Amino acid sequence: MYKNNIFQQRVSQLRKIMLGSNIDSFLVTHDDERLTEYTPKNYERLKWLVGFTGSAGYLIVTIKNLYLFVDGRYTLQSKNETKGLKITLYDISKFDLFSFFKLFQNKLKNIALDLKSITTSQHLKYKEESKKVGWKIVDLKSNLIDLIWKRDLKVQDTNSIFLLSSKYTGAKYEKKINLIFSFLKENKSDMLFLQNSESLAWLLNLRGKDFDCTPILYCFSLFTINKVYVFLEDKNIPLKVKNQFSKEIVFLSYDNINKILKQRKIKSSKTLLDPKTTSKYYFNLLSKASKSVKFIEDPVQKYKSIKNSTEIQNIKKAHLLDGIAICKFLYWVKNKKERLTELDIVKKIDFLRSTNSEYISRSFPTIAGSGANGAIIHYIPNANTNKKISKNDILLLDSGGQYKLGTTDVTRTIAFGKVNQEQSKNYTLVLKGHIAVSMAIFPEGKSGRYLDNLARSFLWADGKDFAHGTGHGVGYCLNVHEGPFSISDRNNIPLKKGMVFSNEPGFYKEKSYGIRIENLVVADQIKFGTKSFIKINTLTLAPYETSLIRKNMLTKDEITWLKSYNKNLFKNISPYLLEKEKNWLYYYTIKRFHEYNPLHISTIFAIISIIHRRYLPKRWRWRRSFYSKSTNNQSKSNYYEYCKHYQCDNRSCFELHLIYSIIKNFYNNVK
Repeated sequence: MYKNNIFQQRVSQLRKIMLGSNIDSFLVTHDDERLTEYTPKNYERLKWLVGFTGSAGYLIVTIKNLYLFVDGRYTLQSKNETKGLKITLYDISKFDLFSFFKLFQNKLKNIALDLKSITTSQHLKYKEESKKVGWKIVDLKSNLIDLIWKRDLKVQDTNSIFLLSSKYTGAKYEKKINLIFSFLKENKSDMLFLQNSESLAWLLNLRGKDFDCTPILYCFSLFTINKVYVFLEDKNIPLKVKNQFSKEIVFLSYDNINKILKQRKIKSSKTLLDPKTTSKYYFNLLSKASKSVKFIEDPVQKYKSIKNSTEIQNIKKAHLLDGIAICKFLYWVKNKKERLTELDIVKKIDFLRSTNSEYISRSFPTIAGSGANGAIIHYIPNANTNKKISKNDILLLDSGGQYKLGTTDVTRTIAFGKVNQEQSKNYTLVLKGHIAVSMAIFPEGKSGRYLDNLARSFLWADGKDFAHGTGHGVGYCLNVHEGPFSISDRNNIPLKKGMVFSNEPGFYKEKSYGIRIENLVVADQIKFGTKSFIKINTLTLAPYETSLIRKNMLTKDEITWLKSYNKNLFKNISPYLLEKEKNWLYYYTIKRFHEYNPLHISTIFAIISIIHRRYLPKRWRWRRSFYSKSTNNQSKSNYYEYCKHYQCDNRSCFELHLIYSIIKNFYNNVK
């Protein structure tokens, strides 16, 4: 309640400023001035104002009401985090900002926007839609929240900046920036503005620690036909880093961009920028200084999404390191006698990853939700929500690491005790979709929507679904969420050889449990004659929860894929484990799943029939009419129980009972 009072006070202060400026509504985005997904703590304005911690979403503040817009990942989370505040929640997929404009067209007259945290394309859309309803767009030079929230806005730690060598990246920075110089010539333009920090990090092989989970610098850049201007909070980067660059790379502080634009006298120049990754503020700045501004897609997005052979080999090594940490973690979890909390889980998995010399940081805040918390798709435990895990709970653990060798992201659903039939059924449905994507082979040029349908089909057939995409692109020692490719029904980007992305279908039962299974995979190319096809190769090395798998729901091909995955996992991981860990892993992956061979039920009954006719005296033989009736009216388990009633000392009958007990074990295992 105390926290809610704080949020109410902050909203009240904001409304006073709005009233003084004749502002009817104010848009608060999750984005900061660099428009990055994972915002630095001192730029988390949405969290500071109302308590919502999700990585996507926006809020409209009016004089009387609050309206929060989130996607399917955060519907439950937003309800919990904003409890006590009078906030109307909207699912963006069903009701977006433009729908809001139409609904409130006669109740509101204007909406205020912070030009630094709004993209150019968003601003154009907002302006277009606002005209339709008679609203005025109020362009703000500074964010209204900054007038209330007093803090240090400095983010950058220049001492943490480092350069990735070509043994990691597979290409020197000179080769990469030449791609941009060529791009400018092809487009007959003088400048390219890149506000996306990740794009510059990739181009220069430059990394930093300005963000908790993404190893990039807080910066933007301006490319001319022969120079690269890098604008930082502090231009004084370490000499050991600076000296590795040629004179064509110039490091400057933020406020020098106006100076550079004036010096170059570019009034007659043509400037390129991506409206989806460039703020309206910088668009205005460049428009004033240039003869013309042309909209393009950031070319670096395409370049960095396709990993070269060196990067792919390194990514495989990163997943080996990650797999060792996960297997050690699972051994620890499965053999821990005392009850663990969600934060115990987070602390342990993060620590095990950090022990490797190639490790940089987490790739995102670790998601560890047990029981009902697992149904909150992106639930991150804290001191207030931390829950003790019971034996009847299943745990959804989604975690990853940033290594110099690449970026990892893996989700496993873990059982601590006896699982129920509903959980195992839904887990297996999710697993079937997961395997379908893993085994997929399809013509080159197809987009992610084809894989999305594969992943969901088994859940759909049972009347179920999940409210997030099936997969996202993954950067190389960059953002764990990378465009332009993703597995969703809205993505039309063709999948190409060398793209690394996630495969993560799920199922979530509100107030009960959550299930998600995630591997990272890489697209490879195969040929059928002259035709090129894409084949999916799995990178992640982490055991599945065998106690949750219903093998009778799996096809022969799915079982074969699982067995192959388990054998490969054990082969690669076991040399790096202690003997007790190795023995456990063998049981957990190989023996537990492989020890029973689920024979087809018809074969089992054929064996019974042969022995029955050959060994038993006529008086002990079953009537044929019983089996014919049982196939229609009774379960096979009842048929087995019928067999059990024939008690005698005859050796032949003893053999039959022995076979019966073996078959019963087969049956229970399949069941």
